[in-house]
Amino acid sequence: MLTRVIRFWQVWVKLPWVVDRKFDFALSQARQYVGGRLLDVGCGAKPYRKLYAASVDRHIGVDFTIPDGNREEEVASRAMGPDVLADGQHLPFRSTSFDTVLCTHVFVHFKEPSQAMGEMSRVLREGGHLVLSARQMWHVYVAEDYFRFTENGLRHLAKKNGLEVLQVFGVGGFFARLGAKLSYFLHSLNRRKLRFFIEVPLGILIVFIQGLFYFLDSIFPTPNDVVFNVLVARKGSQ
Repeated sequence: MLTRVIRFWQVWVKLPWVVDRKFDFALSQARQYVGGRLLDVGCGAKPYRKLYAASVDRHIGVDFTIPDGNREEEVASRAMGPDVLADGQHLPFRSTSFDTVLCTHVFVHFKEPSQAMGEMSRVLREGGHLVLSARQMWHVYVAEDYFRFTENGLRHLAKKNGLEVLQVFGVGGFFARLGAKLSYFLHSLNRRKLRFFIEVPLGILIVFIQGLFYFLDSIFPTPNDVVFNVLVARKGSQ
């Protein structure tokens, strides 16, 4: 029971699910393009391994470091961590060696994004697919956070690197972002000295706010003001 309560609190209170649920839906919409041998660039703990498990023959993760909290048995088995430690801008794989490349939440961290997309295109076989996400509107949250990408920007980079754009999904709009921002602000009020008294009421308020703004975002979409863009592209003949 306690484990379930903790899990609920982690997912519904501490995460910006007002955006995350829409992002997961976009990735599920892209599932029809995923198959064969998949390379997960910037894989972290492979959060989308289960989503695509039935579609792929092998899920290979590459990242420049092992994610915190995944350094023991799970990483030893490579089920929930990178199989290869490397920079996504210099992929250590043969050309045309993958059927699918997946890149989520990390494209804005590449200093040379065109080079990174070129590497993803290089390792794709002819007819293979790239599924890639990039932020369009969000705060700078780590030091290695360099770019934001509109749909047009992603289309330009894909075309430049020999990829045919099939679809671009806009994820979350103004209200989803506002709901997430308000939730982050409320989290910042949860100071250590007051935590015992305010964490539960703040948590309830955060769940309500995210639910409200999820609803508002669904009925008042803002396609030119999205949080993420998810690009689906296919590699043509060279």
